[in-house]
Amino acid sequence: MTGPSLARHLAAVSEGNLGRLWRLWIVLLVIGAVGNFGTAVLRVPEILPTPRPLDLASYYAGAWAMRDGASPYYWPQGLVESLSRSHGLSVVPSPSASPPPWIWMSQVLTPLSFPTAAWLWLLLSLALLAWSTRLLAQIGGYAGWRAALALVPVTLTFGSVFLNLTLGQNCLFVLVAALVAGRYLAGYGSLPGAAGFWVVAVAAKIYPVLWVLAWPFLRRWRLMASALVLLGALFAAVAWLEPQANRDYWMHYLSGRGQESGAYVSADDQSLEARILLFGRTNRLWFGGLDAGVGAERVWHSPWQISLGAARLAAWLVFMGLAVGMVLAWRRAVVLRNGEAIVGEGLFYALVLASLLPVPHTERYNHVLLLPAMAWLWARGTTYRSLVVIAYCLVGLSRLNHLWARLLDWPLGPIATGGCTYAVLVLGFGIAHCAVTRKVSISRPTG
Repeated sequence: MTGPSLARHLAAVSEGNLGRLWRLWIVLLVIGAVGNFGTAVLRVPEILPTPRPLDLASYYAGAWAMRDGASPYYWPQGLVESLSRSHGLSVVPSPSASPPPWIWMSQVLTPLSFPTAAWLWLLLSLALLAWSTRLLAQIGGYAGWRAALALVPVTLTFGSVFLNLTLGQNCLFVLVAALVAGRYLAGYGSLPGAAGFWVVAVAAKIYPVLWVLAWPFLRRWRLMASALVLLGALFAAVAWLEPQANRDYWMHYLSGRGQESGAYVSADDQSLEARILLFGRTNRLWFGGLDAGVGAERVWHSPWQISLGAARLAAWLVFMGLAVGMVLAWRRAVVLRNGEAIVGEGLFYALVLASLLPVPHTERYNHVLLLPAMAWLWARGTTYRSLVVIAYCLVGLSRLNHLWARLLDWPLGPIATGGCTYAVLVLGFGIAHCAVTRKVSISRPTG
């Protein structure tokens, strides 16, 4: 279906009360709610009465290794057992994939016992979520604490958010960084805040470094310069303070993780590389159930055997194509005299989405970054709210990936487990379509 005909179709379906297909949108919304709310309820025992954050444990143990003068990526033998005895480390983690600055900053947790650190981390994560919810409400066109409070059940139980809370992941920092930067592009907030949070996001996950590609085309030179200077200063300082950790990470550990993720693909990996490999070659998968320690194996047999190099190249080519599409959409929006600031914010969120596609081992907890794009499209009117409902439904279905892996064989298994990837593409298309076909007004959120 071509662009103009699709636009007419969306308008016919969605205007007013969502047109003749309003029942379909209700069904999709219910499916999404069941997937997101339901799995959140099932995962509550991972938080209460005692948090058991596996990924926080990896930051904690890595910070202790760094503090003791050892490598946080190749732990000394007996470190986990020692921390279990002396600091109450209640889970058995693996070294974190976060870069050295994040592990270095995590040393602030080492004076605390692990149970205390886990509770404080959970409270900090909830505070970041509350802040994010307030910003999301504003982006969605609503203001005031009542609107943010009404949105809390949706954001709190959103599948990717709840994964962060149960695992102790750091993606809520990345979410705040995306929101603060996007709000700055729309004329709200401060440059130091946008630059500073972006640096923290890169320290946490690396892939947000790709967001910088948007700023030259949006003519945000001061933001770009400030952010890159801060980033260079932080990474250089940590490299000087912790040369062994820096060398181990960039020279050995990171490349090893990339090879490992290519050799053993997870059904939960939502990167394009993983999606291509799951569909294009035979894979032996391990997946867990409600108890992360109990799992099963399954083999998805494919008639094709695509190489890792070809899949990786294809993933990056798609990302670059989407980035070019964002630039063209921006130029088209300017020609049409659309609201530059608001369109720029939306296209930035589209690039944030695109940054989730090319990097290997992009698990579902990273897809908290769907929320800014969902809020931005929601504010664009009924036509685009249907895409938000579709994305919400896809995230809910993606929370059931291990069920799909148990029930389905190739090719349905690889197709069914890519919900978050599809949500990225749906929302990215919606933002680009809105930017080039509609005049986007610049208005303050309404109460």
